[in-house]
Amino acid sequence: MPTTTPAPDVASDEVVKVALADIQFLCEQRLSGVRSSALNEAELREFERRLPAYFDAILTRGPAVIDGLLSLLPSLESSAEICGVVIVLLESRDPRAAAGIIAALEKNQEPPKLRGFQLALRRGPMDALLPPLQKWLLGSDPRLAAIAAEALAYHRCITPKLPELNKLLSAPDPLLRQTAWRALALAQ
Repeated sequence: MPTTTPAPDVASDEVVKVALADIQFLCEQRLSGVRSSALNEAELREFERRLPAYFDAILTRGPAVIDGLLSLLPSLESSAEICGVVIVLLESRDPRAAAGIIAALEKNQEPPKLRGFQLALRRGPMDALLPPLQKWLLGSDPRLAAIAAEALAYHRCITPKLPELNKLLSAPDPLLRQTAWRALALAQ
């Protein structure tokens, strides 16, 4: 009878803990660095250059690390923490990770947490998320449509003339309009 490897406790696995902390730090730098006069584009590129080594350090711990990261996701509070975990999940290209990200986004309503997801969706590979994001863009939930629009626009998967994007630009919620304007600028 095959044995299954239990999900690692990402809080006690030192390799995962250190690599994830560095990825989350880099996410925090990306979140604040865009608005900082102390960091320049070359320094932000240097942060990006380090990420694949951190992904490898986490993902080589085995496939059960996906379950560990997914179980950690609901307890995270800051944009940087969420961004770090979601980027690793996206980089894994694991269908369980994609399903977990979609489920978390469907439940999450808090703007600071959503910002972490949005940044990760801009950074990570999108292959597994394209169908649900395209569905959200055409769906009736404006919050999910705005998230999808920004992610799809960043990855050049939508056109600025899309009627759904125009509808979001006039949404009553200012955060939805802000996301839609970012998507429009990216889609140009």
